[in-house]
Amino acid sequence: DILLRLNRRDGYGLVVHEALDNGWWALASNCCVRTEQTVLFETGDIADLEEKFIYLLSCGRSPKLQSNFDCFDELKKIYKLFT
Repeated sequence: DILLRLNRRDGYGLVVHEALDNGWWALASNCCVRTEQTVLFETGDIADLEEKFIYLLSCGRSPKLQSNFDCFDELKKIYKLFT
């Protein structure tokens, strides 16, 4: 599984952190600070996005992120109530 975050502008992007924490790859634009394990592409550069996406398809499953958020597990429980 790969999360694509293709924003031209973004805040932190909690969804990127959630994807990484659940063992997904996260491919995101470099328009803001991202979690260290995020694979970044140059914002607006379709060729860079394509190259990194194809690479990730060949990599298999992403290693799980060790969450630095003290309340992250609690947030996941709350999100699950609404999904």
